Amino acid sequence: MINPCDIPIVEAALAYAQNGWPVFPLKGKIPFKDSSGLKDATTDPEQIQAWWTQHPTANIGLATGERSGIIVLDIDPPEGYFSMKALQATHSPLPDTRRSRTANKGLHYFFVYPKDGNRYRNAVGREPYTSKEAIASVRSAYSRPPRPPARRIQP
Repeated sequence: MINPCDIPIVEAALAYAQNGWPVFPLKGKIPFKDSSGLKDATTDPEQIQAWWTQHPTANIGLATGERSGIIVLDIDPPEGYFSMKALQATHSPLPDTRRSRTANKGLHYFFVYPKDGNRYRNAVGREPYTSKEAIASVRSAYSRPPRPPARRIQP
């Protein structure tokens, strides 16, 4: 099995784009000053090559929501982990899906964006996605969770 950290980051960005997921470069967790961030997200291989030629150590930002067909559940430790366990015990376990570890040892769970006629917005630290302690963030509308192989982001 190939470790995603063993391939050049531009190759990972191109692979996401081939899956139809618009990407853009990040400096740590934020867009570069010379970009419009997720508004610039694209699947165009030439643009992706140009960005990572200009910013070879950039992390990969992903535009979530209807545009990419992806919704992301972002679980931050330690509160999020324990709150998620309690929520799953009360309701049901999360379905098996793609996931990745975040720089702060949290998890991103990637789901297909629902095609039920509803619009889903980002929910960060708000009910019903949180309790008194933060359980999770939902990244569903033009968000930018960094994707593997992300570089460690220093606080």
